[in-house]
Amino acid sequence: MTLRTAQLLRAATFVAAGLLVVAVVVKLFASPAEDEHITAGGGTLTVTEAIQKISREPVPVRGFVFEGPGGLGLRLCDGRRPGSPPSCIGPFLDLYGPAVNALDLRTGEDGKGRRIRWSPDPVTLLGPVTGARLDVQQVLR
Repeated sequence: MTLRTAQLLRAATFVAAGLLVVAVVVKLFASPAEDEHITAGGGTLTVTEAIQKISREPVPVRGFVFEGPGGLGLRLCDGRRPGSPPSCIGPFLDLYGPAVNALDLRTGEDGKGRRIRWSPDPVTLLGPVTGARLDVQQVLR
């Protein structure tokens, strides 16, 4: 190996090590992703507001849809905690009705290998609310 080649390899090693240090520092000091919470507006209710309102008449409720793990069924959550996959932040409404099949859900696994499904964006669902149950009549998006 020539002196010039050795110098280039040494310089490349220092540059790579420097980039690695910078990447670690950025990762350590980067602010964590924040939880997302739904806010009411445009005539829609949050999950919290819908639970408090309880209506036999259909009401539009906005939130994030989650399913799993453990076969608990679909839920409309008041918020979402980022992650891979994200997770539900309550309170939540249990979802029932054929319209829930129209939801566009992503699928992933949690750290224990259990399947999780979720909506990548908030959705607005229309239906009557009874206790912690929303009978979905229509997906409004």
